[in-house]
Amino acid sequence: MDDHRDVRDEIGGEAHRHFVTAQFADGLVNDDAAIDVVARGGGKISYDANVRPRLWPIDVARGVVERTFGRAHLVFLSTEDAAHLYPGLRAADVVRRVLDSGPRLVVLKQGGAGCLIAPAEGAALPLPGWPVEVVDSTGAGDAFAGAFVVAWLAGAPLEEAGALANAVGAMTAMGLGAVDPIPTRAAAMAFLGERQTATHHRRE
Repeated sequence: MDDHRDVRDEIGGEAHRHFVTAQFADGLVNDDAAIDVVARGGGKISYDANVRPRLWPIDVARGVVERTFGRAHLVFLSTEDAAHLYPGLRAADVVRRVLDSGPRLVVLKQGGAGCLIAPAEGAALPLPGWPVEVVDSTGAGDAFAGAFVVAWLAGAPLEEAGALANAVGAMTAMGLGAVDPIPTRAAAMAFLGERQTATHHRRE
């Protein structure tokens, strides 16, 4: 029996596929098989470390996470992920260590503080977050990653992708639940325009 048959049926030929460590820990996806299929088809791979020690002991998860770093084009990890994987390292050192594994782009999600975007070539770009009244942060990091991926796949400049992702993450945290508060693109762009205008006026 071909162990890759089901994976191939599901994702073969996709232009992009996003993976999260929890899929591997739950046994929902064979990480190597799934990534092989996307890579052979020429698709882009984004990956969110999303480390969950309760699902997978960190000593076990680290090997899979770091191997997957090297196979992805775009890697996301949060400050919490970084603390689990690389305790004591500064943000700049964390993204450099991940970049050394092979991805072309690393985004460190820093919650309300914003994000640090680090391309394989060029300087890292820190982007501040947008202060909001947080109701529930559940799903905000996933919403951030989704918004960034959409902008990245569309070829947006990294600063633009990061600013949009920060806005989407912030807006998601303003509501209750992981899905319902996720804004539309139009709402996120309106939020972003208002905040950027206010910031510009404060600087004058």
